[in-house]
Amino acid sequence: MTPQTLRPEILVVGAGPGGSAAAWALARAGLDVLVADARAFPRDKTCGDGLTPMAVESLRQMGLLEGVLAAGATRVEDLSLTAPLGVRIRVSFEESMGPGHFALVLPRLTLDHLLVEHACAAGARLLEGRVVEMAWRDDAIAAVRVETPAGDLIVEPGHVVVAVGANIGFLRRHGLLAGKVPVMRAARAYFSDVRPLEMSYGFFFTPRLAPGYGWVFPTGPESANVGVAVSPVYFPSKRSTAALLDGFVGWLKRRGVVASASRESAIKGYPIRTDFPSHRVAGRNWVIVGEATGLVNPITGEGIDLALRSGLLAAEVVRAGLRSGAESHAAYEAALRKDYAGRFLGLRICRNLFMLPIVMDYFVWQMKQHRFIREAVVLITQGYEHPRRVLHPLFVLLMLIPLSPRFVATRLRRLASR
Repeated sequence: MTPQTLRPEILVVGAGPGGSAAAWALARAGLDVLVADARAFPRDKTCGDGLTPMAVESLRQMGLLEGVLAAGATRVEDLSLTAPLGVRIRVSFEESMGPGHFALVLPRLTLDHLLVEHACAAGARLLEGRVVEMAWRDDAIAAVRVETPAGDLIVEPGHVVVAVGANIGFLRRHGLLAGKVPVMRAARAYFSDVRPLEMSYGFFFTPRLAPGYGWVFPTGPESANVGVAVSPVYFPSKRSTAALLDGFVGWLKRRGVVASASRESAIKGYPIRTDFPSHRVAGRNWVIVGEATGLVNPITGEGIDLALRSGLLAAEVVRAGLRSGAESHAAYEAALRKDYAGRFLGLRICRNLFMLPIVMDYFVWQMKQHRFIREAVVLITQGYEHPRRVLHPLFVLLMLIPLSPRFVATRLRRLASR
């Protein structure tokens, strides 16, 4: 039996935040958009579930913020940092970023469903199907074979948006990625009866995870997404991320950060790509968005915000290319590199330097002393400032103020005790 052939103007492969944002913007512009995802919605996605202030801005731009809030998203007004040897700070987003800035936490099971429904409401069509083959003609994707519950389909799209997240195998199989890709390892689980629970983004840089971190993101008054992320490059331990997460939860309880917490879901591990701009992300009739490009914050591990932004940017470039008759979407890659290549290099340098024990404690201690440093760190880690701000003369001067002998002695005693 000959497979049915579809010829949409746009095929979006993957209906996560980046793919759905691109599909929404393209369909809203009146284009014929087909979105293919291998799983039926609603479907879960392993993630920290954090929606940063930047992600909130994108949701507002898409007209979806009120829907996300109505779906039960937990509002987060600040973030807290706990350094390896105990220095701790809690900073409000409004203090550092201005009035109206806040974050949210919403499980991907709900968020991704809202996003793809929003795209469909704008006119996109959703297809449950797995892309199993791509046929290339020079640098263009000429045809795609999709396995669906009803049988195979052949899709001959005018343009393709690839939004498959950290599915490195997919990208390699279809000629969109070559060579090794460094990844962080992460794991998360949902917990109930979490008491006490701060309604903030909690980041914990424990000695056993350095230069990685653990997180506690509230999903309700007494529930949270709890996880860990580590880099195998700097963390050669053979312990599984599930074991690391169990150890982190035990650490939280022993130190009284939480008195109780009951795991309500399986521990799920997943890779995090933070390697942008190590690979090509655009060609003659295709673009790659979101984590599939390596666009995940190297310090916080958050990628929903950048997935939404890159999806909206890809839609803008594709629309402009259709209007002008451009023969490739190289403008998309150029724009991404201009906005994020230098930022990611700087963030990786900051991660490797400042997440080390004692250095991290000193850094957080300086944040407590100086508002300028506090604001700079929040703006940099949340993607609003370039990391080169740490080279600002005032930042450097404040960071070089000699530490008190008491601070040094206390930190060294704590380090020795571990």
